[in-house]
Parts: sequence; C-alpha cells; structure tokens
Amino acid sequence: MKDLLLDVLRAQLRLHDNVELQDVCKLLYQAAFGSEHLTFQARPIEKSLWKEYHHPPRFAGEEMLIEQIDPTRLVCRVNLRPYKARGGTYEVLLEAFVKSTEAMADGWKRFHKLWEAFTELVLAGELPFPSSDVERLKARYIACDRLPALRHSDAYRAANKPCYRVMRVAYIPAALAKEPA
Repeated sequence: MKDLLLDVLRAQLRLHDNVELQDVCKLLYQAAFGSEHLTFQARPIEKSLWKEYHHPPRFAGEEMLIEQIDPTRLVCRVNLRPYKARGGTYEVLLEAFVKSTEAMADGWKRFHKLWEAFTELVLAGELPFPSSDVERLKARYIACDRLPALRHSDAYRAANKPCYRVMRVAYIPAALAKEPA
C-alpha cells in the first residue's frame, strides 16, 4: 500500500502546483470515502455539477481526464474540462456521479491505513512535507471522531482551478474507462 500511495502522491505533485498538506489530506479522504459525504444532497449535487459542467473555471494548464487518487484504484478524480472537451455529456456524468456517492465499505479503516502510510512516507523523507505539520494536522483533524471534508488550500485552488468529481472507478462511463489514468 505504501509504495502505491507514494506513486499516487508523486504523480499529484507532478501534475499540480502548490500542493499543500491540506490538499493531501483531502486526497486521502477522497481515496477512503469517495464522495459519500454528498450522499443525502441529491439536489445540491445536481445544481453544483450543472454549474461546473456548463461554466468551468478557466485554466490554461494541461489536465488529465482521469487522475488516480486511490492506491487501491476504487475511486478517481474525473476532471470536468477534459471530460466536456471530449464530448462527455452532463446526463451520463450526473448518473455516474450520483451512483458514486454511495457509502464506501470500511471508509474509516481505509482512511487510517492511508494516513499511516502517508505519515511513514513523510518520516522517511519521501515526500516534501514537514513531519511536525503532519503531526499537528493529525492531532487537529485526523484524531476527531467525525472527519469533515476539507477544501483544497487557497494556493492549490488559485494555481490549479480544480474542477472535478470524485467517482468510483466501477461507475465511470464506458468511453472514459478506456482513457489512460
């Protein structure tokens, strides 16, 4: 798991500028829980997806259609700008995304395994984050009984203009499943 997570995180550091510890924590949360925090928000899901699909923020950089964020490959990020540019429709995306909001089995267990592997990688010097910051975040965020979904850091949002949906790989539309990840 640790080596696969290292591959995922190194890819994210190559793909995106200004990745901060908060952004890694968000990724680990997404890898463990998928989009389950949106399960009971059907109308807001449709409204926010419609808005982002039809009016994505401008971004001049390169984007992959599918980004692997989970070392077990159960979930991924589908970037909306390349999805739309390749002719992907809103209706197909919405259906796949709504299915992806189902609760993930063993989310807490998965999250703690991912967090421990991440901490080990930081302590081994494999990733560019101060171990003291990782310990502070663990005390403030990870040790909570309820894990709130984090937003991307301001620096990450400014540099990357994120516009994606976290989806279960099993629900990715057939045409997208053939895309390299």
